[in-house]
Amino acid sequence: MSLIVKPMHRMLLTIVLAVCVAGCSPVSTTGPSTTLPTATPTLASARPTLTPTAAPTATPTSPTAEVVIKTLLVAEQAGDLEQVMRFYDVNASHILLEATTSKRSANFTTYYNSPDQLRAYFAALLQDHLTVEVLDVLVSTNVPPTFSAGLGGKAEQVTVRSRQSLDSQRQAGFQFAQVLDNYLVVAGKIISQSTIIAHAVPATATPLAPNAFPTGVYAATRNAPPPNVAFGHGFLVFAEQNRFYLISANNGILDNGPYQTSGNQLLLTSNDPDCQKAGRSPDFTYQWALEGQLLNLTTVVDRCGSGHALIFVSGPWTRRW
Repeated sequence: MSLIVKPMHRMLLTIVLAVCVAGCSPVSTTGPSTTLPTATPTLASARPTLTPTAAPTATPTSPTAEVVIKTLLVAEQAGDLEQVMRFYDVNASHILLEATTSKRSANFTTYYNSPDQLRAYFAALLQDHLTVEVLDVLVSTNVPPTFSAGLGGKAEQVTVRSRQSLDSQRQAGFQFAQVLDNYLVVAGKIISQSTIIAHAVPATATPLAPNAFPTGVYAATRNAPPPNVAFGHGFLVFAEQNRFYLISANNGILDNGPYQTSGNQLLLTSNDPDCQKAGRSPDFTYQWALEGQLLNLTTVVDRCGSGHALIFVSGPWTRRW
């Protein structure tokens, strides 16, 4: 906590400190306090009584990233556009990735890079009566220092898994969309956000065909082995229209691209630079097996030697949808 001391206050503070050399009551150190005393301190009659003209003002502490995002979600539920916009930095960016048949945007990938674009995006969602059912919130403070460089504070990542619905999607025959949001928060402001619309659930669900690969969102059940321990907790998403996303709670979206299946084999094409240099596709072939809600991947072919391969096989991955 920093105090702004005006010149007059600095002189008065010097006098108080000089008086306290002769003996003052010790100050409690049980914890910081942002409430300053309003009463004028009473000193011995032989000493002058000093009355500050104004108490120094404490610099307010920024809310935690978790508080920011949970309050943002409340504002979205309330349809309060102005309150929603207050949580975003003026230079905030948002990327919307849609791999569903029920789209918010005409494009697979849409970027919003200005306050006006963000405002128009959220205004349209709120006018369409966005509802959000939060399933879980994952917070990570283990964000690489490079993410915080030049941002004016330490960055935190918040990943939110939710079910979201809009009037237009309900009218089109969908119950809700399965959504994964990843936020980068610095000093109480959202710096960037990525939104993955993984799956739009129809009002009448179609049973999964026997032995069909189960799309959905899978959570890491334990940390990946070295050298990928920095992955931490995260998700592996197999979305509609054959797109996959590898998401780290520490680092955001690590990898994404198309996938296909052939029997019990899963073929992935990565956007990892190492894989793109190799210029071969598919980059990874895994054998998949689902036991209950646990997905296990076993390497069959690794064409590019990417470190991400160790993460894929670090399961089992627990299916959350």
